Amino acid sequence: MDLSAKIKRTELPEDLVLEVLTRVANAAALVRCATACKRWRALAANPSFVRRRHQVLMGRALVADTSLVRRRHQVLMAVVSVYDGEWALCKVLRHSDVDPNQNRLLLTTWMGQGGPILMLFPELEQVGDNGMQNEVVEAVLIDAEWGVEKLATVRYMNANMTYRIIGRGWREFVRDCRISHGDRVDIYVGRRDTGERCLLFFNSKGAQG
Repeated sequence: MDLSAKIKRTELPEDLVLEVLTRVANAAALVRCATACKRWRALAANPSFVRRRHQVLMGRALVADTSLVRRRHQVLMAVVSVYDGEWALCKVLRHSDVDPNQNRLLLTTWMGQGGPILMLFPELEQVGDNGMQNEVVEAVLIDAEWGVEKLATVRYMNANMTYRIIGRGWREFVRDCRISHGDRVDIYVGRRDTGERCLLFFNSKGAQG
């Protein structure tokens, strides 16, 4: 390396050097970078840098994994004739969500506010004097992996500002899909060519968050 290039390298701001080294995913390549000069070697050996690099790489892996999972979900939704399904929310289920005596899945308003659920079910915002929506809203609940479909009612409860998926359809859906307390469900919304409005569930067993 000529002298001018060496000077330019050593004059790089420390935060820029850290940003570059943090994004070197290959360990062998990082070692080669660290041998370039004493300053880079000291930065790469700093415990705070090691922690930061780990967080960056883990975050990158999580984004890639999430992207792959959602592409898989799109394929499964096409199998059950739901196209252009849109991810709406996720929830780790409580005992009350799967209790057969309660027959309901509770979703707080902040989960659905301004999102795909209200775009598919605008009636949920049309609330009467009794604190409930004026129209009965039905949705097809689908688990594409288990091949289960059930019809359930979606309601807005103004008293506690929650959305509820209620009725026998939800109880049977939980039973047939073997959904349990502590599972994480990712919920997508979509519509079939027949006009049916659908809520699609993808369940991760025992996933806390």
